[in-house]
Amino acid sequence: MSVQDTQPAHQVVDPGGPPVEGLTSVTPGLSPSMRRLAPVATGAFTALATLGIMWWNPGDTGFPLCPSKFLLGIDCPFCGATRATAALARGHLGRAFDHNALWTAMVPFVVAWFMVWVFVAFTDRPMPKVSLPRWVWVSVLVALAAFGVARNLDVSPLTRWLGADSVSI
Repeated sequence: MSVQDTQPAHQVVDPGGPPVEGLTSVTPGLSPSMRRLAPVATGAFTALATLGIMWWNPGDTGFPLCPSKFLLGIDCPFCGATRATAALARGHLGRAFDHNALWTAMVPFVVAWFMVWVFVAFTDRPMPKVSLPRWVWVSVLVALAAFGVARNLDVSPLTRWLGADSVSI
């Protein structure tokens, strides 16, 4: 019986050694070229979408893109993210924070995750497994809800600034 026969399917096994703890394959069974194609295609699509958003001013139409803004008249936690992305693509960090501070703060983490994905795909290594305690996930959800509520309050300059109602980029 080989090492591979005794290990669970989700664990990455080095044929010459023991299983690598804490690492799992994101795309088991795919060829290396297909594993490389996924981040390249995602990156290309994201780059083209960002360029399109940069050239088109999402604030010009006057029609809210967010369903909660359109139907309920309130900002969801991600309202203004499209305009924030356009502002970031133009190099306007302050305007991006004005449109959506949460999304603007998340962008570096999203880019870092994408870079790890590209590195993993092109080096044929397994994707690092991130295991966070439940309290971290609960804290993130509470912070997300608090941000969503705070940006809809009109009680101080700070809460008004958190809203996504800027006129244009």
